[in-house]
Amino acid sequence: MTGNTEAEGTLASRILRYWLMHPDATDTLDGIGWWLPGKRSGWSRDELKDAVGLLVLRGWVREIAASSSPTLYAFKPERAREANDSLAKGELG
Repeated sequence: MTGNTEAEGTLASRILRYWLMHPDATDTLDGIGWWLPGKRSGWSRDELKDAVGLLVLRGWVREIAASSSPTLYAFKPERAREANDSLAKGELG
């Protein structure tokens, strides 16, 4: 991760908002990039990886690693209230 830059936080906020509306969504980085609101905004794959990594670091998203396929990412619905509060406070960007 790049240290929670403003751009990283803004992108993480967009991803988190989507996950709060679709808490059962599970996807790869490429898949997240496809469904991400504002996906045509020019986010690079590295920026996407950093933003999802920030959500993992905060404990709101889990990584599901498998040796034979790309890593999947899933929202932790039990952390929805905390994640929503953080968004409301503007803590991510």
